[in-house]
Formats: sequence, C-alpha cells, structure tokens
Amino acid sequence: MVGGGQLAHTIIGVQLCESTLNGTESSSYRYLILDPHYTGPFGNIKLITEKGWCGWKLQSFWKSNVHYNLCLLPARKSSCV
Repeated sequence: MVGGGQLAHTIIGVQLCESTLNGTESSSYRYLILDPHYTGPFGNIKLITEKGWCGWKLQSFWKSNVHYNLCLLPARKSSCV
C-alpha cells in the first residue's frame, strides 16, 4: 500500500526489463497499480481497466513532488497459514 497526500494506491505487481535482471542499470519499470477507491460493480474488469482503476503504470506515474508512505507487510514463514 502506498499513500501520499490525497493519493492512495496498492502495488500488486512490478515488471522489470530484462536488462535490469541481467545487472544492467535501467529505469524501465512498470507497476501494476490498484486504486483502492473503486466502488463500482464487482467483476467488471473492462470498466476497471478502461477507467484506470487498475493497470500498468510507468515510473512517471509517481509524482516527484509528493512524499509517499510505503506500507510493507512482514514476510511469513512458508509453514505459517
């Protein structure tokens, strides 16, 4: 969960370009963002993606003049349920 000012987003995925995975520095990242403010009908994927409630965003999506708070959930042991 990420919040900044009046903004709130949930990061549900990150895509890294292959050059980053091979150790080459790159700024080619995309973030799969879910907006927690969506209150429309359940399961209407077309509406959710077309209106931008959930989708892949480029690094430029994040505003450089906003302070973001990042909430990370602790990792759990694989033996825990």
